[in-house]
Amino acid sequence: MSTTVGGVNSYIAASNTNSTSSTSGLTSDLSIDDFFSLLVAQMQNQSALDPVSDTEFIGQMAQFSTLQQLQSLQASFESQMSVSMIGKQIKAIAYEPKTQEIDGQLVSYIEPVQVEGTVSKVSFIDGQTVLEVNGLQVLLSDISEVNG
Repeated sequence: MSTTVGGVNSYIAASNTNSTSSTSGLTSDLSIDDFFSLLVAQMQNQSALDPVSDTEFIGQMAQFSTLQQLQSLQASFESQMSVSMIGKQIKAIAYEPKTQEIDGQLVSYIEPVQVEGTVSKVSFIDGQTVLEVNGLQVLLSDISEVNG
């Protein structure tokens, strides 16, 4: 049985928005240290006549804890999804390294190419999920179609 999952690229792109996006927030680079620094700054700069209540601080800590758990869940989901791609047929954009001589100078560049084939390997490199298809590396976010 063969099924086609279209729109994988748009789904992954939507869930992997950068930290400047206000809609996702899941990939924000805010660490627990950053959170506590902000909390201390908030406490130092609050008005003595109108201090922030304890319940607000507890609420902020609960929200941050929830955010951390969502980030962990997203990473776990992406990891499981990518490993399940081994052996599946995909269509994606890969970036092939090229070298060309221009005016006597050797110039290296990366050229995007459409790749279609079976996923043979999954790697996790610098926080990115990378699949290997026909000897080329494909980012999980560059997949446009999956057949399984």
